[in-house]
Formats: sequence, structure tokens, C-alpha cells
Amino acid sequence: MGSANGCLCCNCVQTSEIAVKERFGRFSGLATAGLVCVAWPCEEVAGRVSTRVQQLDVPCETKTKDNVFVSVVVSVQYQVIHDKGIYGMT
Repeated sequence: MGSANGCLCCNCVQTSEIAVKERFGRFSGLATAGLVCVAWPCEEVAGRVSTRVQQLDVPCETKTKDNVFVSVVVSVQYQVIHDKGIYGMT
């Protein structure tokens, strides 16, 4: 009989995040909140993405038709949706 050279590692994923699992460096699935078991070194948790509502303030400066410069701050709120996929975002 052969022996197993890997080990089983457990990670805890918080309720407000999603973990990205990879097997041999390739995407293998998403892990939701709870205890996640990975067979190291074959699998790993490659990253975590928050599912909370995020806010991004974007300063924008533009010129009107009468040559007046206007500075505006645009606030963008976004949220990662689990069903739509998150792999590859930077």
C-alpha cells in the first residue's frame, strides 16, 4: 500500500467574503462562508473577495462649453455578486 504525502488543511471563510479555490494553479471553485477543507499541496485558497457594499470616490474634472472647469467627485457603490463569478478581477 502507498502512503499519502499530502495533508488536509482547513480555512475559515467569513460570512462577508468569498474564497477562491485553485487546484494545481487553476481555478477550481468558489467557497462560501464556513469551514473550507483543501488538500494541500494540490489545492489552495488563492484569494478572498469581500461581498460587502464598497464605495469608490472618483474625482472628475471637465470643461464646459463656456470654458469653465468644473470639479466633481462621483461616488460609485458596487458589490460583488457571488453567482456572477469573481475570478480574474484586479
